[in-house]
Amino acid sequence: MAEFNEMRRKYKIELPTGWAKGWTDEQITAMAQVSIKLEHMWNHAIGTDWKTKVTLDTVKDLFRRM
Repeated sequence: MAEFNEMRRKYKIELPTGWAKGWTDEQITAMAQVSIKLEHMWNHAIGTDWKTKVTLDTVKDLFRRM
């Protein structure tokens, strides 16, 4: 994470925040359910054993942090 933040500062990249601020729990759940079905993306991001590491609650928490 430190390397990522260093690169953000170096190239002056600002990440948007507050995207999910107004989303309801139902909307977050719907987005997480769709996202978790994109298995090929999880395979690339986390590895082929992603199902042992990522749950629906994990994805919902990611959306809440946006």
